[in-house]
Amino acid sequence: MKLETTYLLLKRNKDKYLREYAKLHALQGGLCAVCGRPLLPHDEWPVIGAASKDVPRGVIDHCHKSGAVRGLLSTRCNTIVGYVEHGLLLSARRYLDGFPSFTSRTD
Repeated sequence: MKLETTYLLLKRNKDKYLREYAKLHALQGGLCAVCGRPLLPHDEWPVIGAASKDVPRGVIDHCHKSGAVRGLLSTRCNTIVGYVEHGLLLSARRYLDGFPSFTSRTD
């Protein structure tokens, strides 16, 4: 399956976006590329309102510099990837490390 090269092309055309979503959903086995949670196929999206809390609707992740499509993510993971991409997670970690009461789960 060939994927569209840029997110901008997809954003301009809803039908292309939905086709690309379906391709990514199939390629990834219906799972978020980061956390592995199941994602709704686009043809099962609710007509009105948000996706089910049990099975979220995914989003097409892309590089903000090049526009290249990277994969299908849950909205939660897409937000986290954005924070990583912009260096905010490291800043947040440094902030938390400044408090003696902070205990990391990975320590």
